[in-house]
Amino acid sequence: MSRSDEARDRARIRELEGRAWDVAVVGAGPAGALAALGLARRSLSVVLLDRQAFPRRKVCGACLSRGSLDVLSRVGLGALARDHGAVPLDRLELKAWGRTVELPLSRSSALSRTAFDAALVAEALRAGASFHDGTHAELGPARSGVREVAVRRRGCSGVLQARVVVAADGVGGSFLGASHATPSERVAPGSRIGLGAVFEAAPSEHRSGAIHMAVGSGGYVGSVRLEDGRLNVAAALDPALLRRVRSPGEAVAQVLAEAGAAPLPDSAGNAWRGTPPLTRRPGALGAERVFVVGDAAGYVEPFTGEGICWALASAWALTPFVARAVEGWTPDLLRDWESWHARGIGRAQLLCRGVAWVLRRPVLARSTVRVLRHIPRVADPFLRGASAPPSLPLASSA
Repeated sequence: MSRSDEARDRARIRELEGRAWDVAVVGAGPAGALAALGLARRSLSVVLLDRQAFPRRKVCGACLSRGSLDVLSRVGLGALARDHGAVPLDRLELKAWGRTVELPLSRSSALSRTAFDAALVAEALRAGASFHDGTHAELGPARSGVREVAVRRRGCSGVLQARVVVAADGVGGSFLGASHATPSERVAPGSRIGLGAVFEAAPSEHRSGAIHMAVGSGGYVGSVRLEDGRLNVAAALDPALLRRVRSPGEAVAQVLAEAGAAPLPDSAGNAWRGTPPLTRRPGALGAERVFVVGDAAGYVEPFTGEGICWALASAWALTPFVARAVEGWTPDLLRDWESWHARGIGRAQLLCRGVAWVLRRPVLARSTVRVLRHIPRVADPFLRGASAPPSLPLASSA
């Protein structure tokens, strides 16, 4: 590291230490960025932290469901996806065991997480939040009306203070758990692993405007064309399948072949990225002066963009809880947040849990696909329910 880089890092750490923040948000994905935006709009001093340097890629299906777009619209960001080139999606093309089913989608879009997350961060900055990427954060103790957060940029470190901390550090996030102050996270037995890659070129079968979903006995693989024409591929695969193969690409190829879908080119090489096991639930949704939100607050396998919808909706709903905690912390605020999350997000995730249960049973899944080929409308309740935002008090949170 050069002296100029070290000087910049030290200046950034001094900026973090130099004031008492109302809120520190850890994780600048959809949940963290939107929470920072909502809190900054309330004239609170907000710092948004992310350990990765932006712009950055994330393993994600890159789908914005109708629910996601509804949430964005209700918080004043209705044009955000379109302004950044989001590709409208009007159908789900499902391939499974040699059969093909085409199902209609309503008001969905594809947008890379690189573009989407950066756009949300930009909106948070416009509202008055401060953003520090490339900054590692660790939860510190609560004392004298604040919560400490240890921060580090390469070799430079310090401690910031915030009245409230929001943990939005994603699936398997360890920010809260590392404090050893909360019950340990619970991971569902046999939980599937997420994989993702982006291809510059792909088979012509992967047409723009559709979610292409391939289902096999070892998991499922989804793909969409992004705003720049590249193909985003995201998979949820059984750990047992991954243990049997030499590479993630080989596991994805097996699922595609079993489904009867077109193979992907070899150009991704070692570009496949993975996630921790997907289906999990944290031991708690916070601690003293800390709230957990987004994927870090619990996750199940999504299918058509539900994950981003849950993250956006829950982040916006959290803002009044955080605002009240800034005024004065009471344990009731955390209990109320946990109760609300169980109702608003836990119930919304039930549909995806049900679909995941079916897909893990090949005989039942094959029968379902046969029914959908002849009566596609059977899928309407799932498509409508999964794409709808949870019943959240969004208007009152603005």
